Amino acid sequence: MNSQAPASKGSSPTRDGAAEADGTTAPGPEGSEPTRDGAAEADGTTEIGYAEAMAELEGILEELEGEDPDVDVLADRVQRAATLIEVCRRRIANAGVQVERVVAALESDGAT
Repeated sequence: MNSQAPASKGSSPTRDGAAEADGTTAPGPEGSEPTRDGAAEADGTTEIGYAEAMAELEGILEELEGEDPDVDVLADRVQRAATLIEVCRRRIANAGVQVERVVAALESDGAT
């Protein structure tokens, strides 16, 4: 039984051109380290980069703000936007952790 939804218009592939069967790229499991190059996560999904997610979000926003948004895809586009926002939040959080690690390493190197 195939429970996947049909591809929605406006979905974009990952950097390496791969996409989910439903036409989207999805984030990895909660708490997983995101990939930087669109490589597959443990669960078989791929995660796009921050800049690509932001660009897609901007496109969705423009689509939704248009004079005649397609009501048939509205819920799908809003759900995709929510997924992309989570991707961006995870990217920002991971970048913060990486910066903290570098700063801590530099401080410990300077203390010796």
